[in-house]
Amino acid sequence: MKFPLFVLLGHPFLCEEKRKEILSTLEKELGSGLAVSIRRAGEIPLAQWMTEARTLPFLAPAQIFSIRDADQFSKSDWNAWQEYFESPHPQSI
Repeated sequence: MKFPLFVLLGHPFLCEEKRKEILSTLEKELGSGLAVSIRRAGEIPLAQWMTEARTLPFLAPAQIFSIRDADQFSKSDWNAWQEYFESPHPQSI
Protein backbone atom coordinates (compact mmCIF):
# COMPACT_ATOMS: atom_id res chain seq x y z
CA MET A 1 0.00 0.00 0.00
CA LYS A 2 1.35 3.42 -0.93
CA PHE A 3 0.65 6.21 1.48
CA PRO A 4 -0.02 9.82 0.57
CA LEU A 5 2.14 12.89 0.89
CA PHE A 6 0.52 15.91 2.51
CA VAL A 7 1.86 19.43 2.16
CA LEU A 8 0.31 21.97 4.52
CA LEU A 9 0.93 25.65 3.88
CA GLY A 10 -0.52 28.72 5.54
CA HIS A 11 -1.19 29.96 9.05
CA PRO A 12 0.64 27.78 11.62
CA PHE A 13 -2.48 27.27 13.76
CA LEU A 14 -4.55 26.08 10.80
CA CYS A 15 -1.74 23.81 9.60
CA GLU A 16 -1.48 22.26 13.06
CA GLU A 17 -5.24 21.67 13.21
CA LYS A 18 -5.19 20.04 9.78
CA ARG A 19 -2.19 17.89 10.78
CA LYS A 20 -4.16 16.63 13.80
CA GLU A 21 -7.16 15.90 11.59
CA ILE A 22 -5.04 13.95 9.10
CA LEU A 23 -3.39 11.97 11.90
CA SER A 24 -6.78 11.13 13.40
CA THR A 25 -8.09 9.94 10.03
CA LEU A 26 -5.00 7.78 9.44
CA GLU A 27 -5.32 6.25 12.91
CA LYS A 28 -8.94 5.34 12.15
CA GLU A 29 -7.92 3.73 8.85
CA LEU A 30 -4.72 2.00 9.99
CA GLY A 31 -5.31 1.51 13.71
CA SER A 32 -3.74 3.17 16.70
CA GLY A 33 -0.08 2.87 17.50
CA LEU A 34 1.30 4.67 14.47
CA ALA A 35 4.93 5.74 14.80
CA VAL A 36 4.79 9.55 14.60
CA SER A 37 7.88 11.76 14.28
CA ILE A 38 7.41 15.54 14.44
CA ARG A 39 10.52 17.64 13.82
CA ARG A 40 11.63 20.87 12.23
CA ALA A 41 13.69 20.98 9.05
CA GLY A 42 17.36 21.21 9.96
CA GLU A 43 16.82 19.60 13.37
CA ILE A 44 18.57 16.45 12.17
CA PRO A 45 20.74 15.87 9.10
CA LEU A 46 18.91 15.04 5.88
CA ALA A 47 20.68 11.67 5.71
CA GLN A 48 19.08 10.74 9.05
CA TRP A 49 15.62 11.73 7.74
CA MET A 50 16.16 9.49 4.73
CA THR A 51 17.38 6.57 6.83
CA GLU A 52 14.37 6.82 9.13
CA ALA A 53 11.95 7.14 6.20
CA ARG A 54 13.40 4.02 4.56
CA THR A 55 13.33 1.95 7.75
CA LEU A 56 10.47 -0.37 8.62
CA PRO A 57 8.45 1.07 11.54
CA PHE A 58 9.04 -0.75 14.83
CA LEU A 59 5.86 -2.42 16.14
CA ALA A 60 3.63 -0.01 14.22
CA PRO A 61 1.46 -0.42 11.11
CA ALA A 62 3.00 2.72 9.57
CA GLN A 63 5.20 5.67 10.40
CA ILE A 64 4.31 9.30 9.89
CA PHE A 65 6.83 12.09 9.46
CA SER A 66 5.70 15.63 10.13
CA ILE A 67 8.32 18.14 9.02
CA ARG A 68 7.80 21.68 10.20
CA ASP A 69 9.49 24.65 8.52
CA ALA A 70 10.20 22.50 5.45
CA ASP A 71 10.78 25.71 3.49
CA GLN A 72 14.16 25.80 5.27
CA PHE A 73 15.42 22.83 3.25
CA SER A 74 18.00 23.69 0.59
CA LYS A 75 17.48 23.02 -3.11
CA SER A 76 19.68 19.92 -2.89
CA ASP A 77 17.62 18.70 0.10
CA TRP A 78 14.45 19.11 -1.97
CA ASN A 79 16.06 17.19 -4.82
CA ALA A 80 16.84 14.34 -2.40
CA TRP A 81 13.24 14.37 -1.11
CA GLN A 82 11.91 14.36 -4.66
CA GLU A 83 14.02 11.32 -5.46
CA TYR A 84 12.79 9.59 -2.27
CA PHE A 85 9.12 10.31 -3.07
CA GLU A 86 9.49 8.67 -6.49
CA SER A 87 9.85 5.38 -4.60
CA PRO A 88 8.94 5.89 -0.92
CA HIS A 89 8.97 3.19 1.73
CA PRO A 90 5.52 1.58 1.60
CA GLN A 91 4.88 2.15 5.31
CA SER A 92 6.06 5.76 5.58
CA ILE A 93 3.70 8.71 5.32
